[in-house]
Amino acid sequence: MSGHAPVAIVTGAGGAIGGAICRTLANRSGHLVVATFRPGGNAPTVAAPGLTVQPLDVRDGGAVAELVDRVMREHGRIDVLVNNAGVCRWGDPDAWRHTFDVNLFGAVELSHAVTAPMRRRGAGSIVNISSQAARVPERGNAAYCAAKAALVMFTRVCALELADSGVRVNAVSPGPVDTAMLRRSARTAAQAAGCTEAEVLAGYAASTAARRLLAPEEIAAAVEFLISDAASGITGADIPVTLGATTW
Repeated sequence: MSGHAPVAIVTGAGGAIGGAICRTLANRSGHLVVATFRPGGNAPTVAAPGLTVQPLDVRDGGAVAELVDRVMREHGRIDVLVNNAGVCRWGDPDAWRHTFDVNLFGAVELSHAVTAPMRRRGAGSIVNISSQAARVPERGNAAYCAAKAALVMFTRVCALELADSGVRVNAVSPGPVDTAMLRRSARTAAQAAGCTEAEVLAGYAASTAARRLLAPEEIAAAVEFLISDAASGITGADIPVTLGATTW
């Protein structure tokens, strides 16, 4: 990196997985990390050297462009983008639109914005956080499953189109991770099924070979590997971090 600390943008830092990714990159990898979170939401509780936090609506193309321009002015480079921002909404067409706007089109906006500076440098790494739900259908959660599946295909196409420029694009697809989002989903599923939230969470854990939920730090470790020089031969991949889960 020519003596400069790598610069990373990580979205969705207000959540457990995003916060773990920010801490891992800033602490273990020594990145300068720009962490974003949903305006009006809870600010992320992340603290590490070289880490700055600011609100960003990933659906707002103008705000995305402004963020990328600011990072380039202040640091002169963008080495890493982690598209982690995501929501899980159940219900009507408005819920579908919101889910796709955040989970898919937010990643499209940011990827488009960082591509030009990465191309100019001839290097860069983009990691999209998808989900096991991209492969395994979950009853009542069609919007989330479909959006995450689209994100995986977006990853593959971007990898193909950017390969000759030195920019790598990969995805990480977590299984059941112990997060506030998973617990909200479990609560909704429990109400629909007439059982308890604890029973649904136990079912998620039982779906893995290790019979436990994943920790956010395990997802962060996969991201750290994919952006490292050790993964220089990997692009267009979708890495399942699922503890061997085959069903939800």
